[in-house]
Amino acid sequence: MGEISFQGENWFLSNFYPRPVTFGGVKYLSAEHAFQAQKSFDPEYQASVLYAQTPGKAKRLGKHVTLRPDWEMVKLDIMRGDLQAKFEVAFRAK
Repeated sequence: MGEISFQGENWFLSNFYPRPVTFGGVKYLSAEHAFQAQKSFDPEYQASVLYAQTPGKAKRLGKHVTLRPDWEMVKLDIMRGDLQAKFEVAFRAK
């Protein structure tokens, strides 16, 4: 089986794809921004992710944060919610 690539015609599948995602009542620039923001309950950290200029910068911020205590238990549900929000917007726009 070949490697999955989020480039070209599959770019829209990437969490870095620039489609706004609303999660928890907050509008993020991308699914990556929304996911990284949920790693911590710290409002200053969440704001820094919210205003990160790119998904890559948001991801880098997430590598240096102290994770919320329940992160391992909730991260898949959070990603599922982020992606659901991303694609609901896409399908409503059509």
